[in-house]
Amino acid sequence: MKKQRKVQTAIWRWSSCYIHYRSWFSGHSEPFYFWGSFYQGNLDDKQRELITLVVLATNQTLPQLKAHVSAALNVGLTPVEIKEAVYQCAPYIGFPKTLNAINEVNEVFKAKILLYRLKVKRL
Repeated sequence: MKKQRKVQTAIWRWSSCYIHYRSWFSGHSEPFYFWGSFYQGNLDDKQRELITLVVLATNQTLPQLKAHVSAALNVGLTPVEIKEAVYQCAPYIGFPKTLNAINEVNEVFKAKILLYRLKVKRL
């Protein structure tokens, strides 16, 4: 009976700490990641986006990769520079993962070209 009570107490303490941590982290993670650490140092926005693209390709976080490909284009990187950064991952992460990342990059490029063509037709 005592052992069961100890286990229940331990689970209750863990769950209450987890709930507190989760609520704190959700409120504090965005300022830390996006404002506290992203803009440290002497890198310009192009270099930061290239590094982010390579890390996202390596981790295979493909939805975030799509978003950062758009961001990279917005800060002035060319499609060739973006693809070259992803191609450089191949010897380290393998060709299948690199091809997955390139497919996502190509989807963003196709969408951007389609949007550009639509804008030109409207003018």
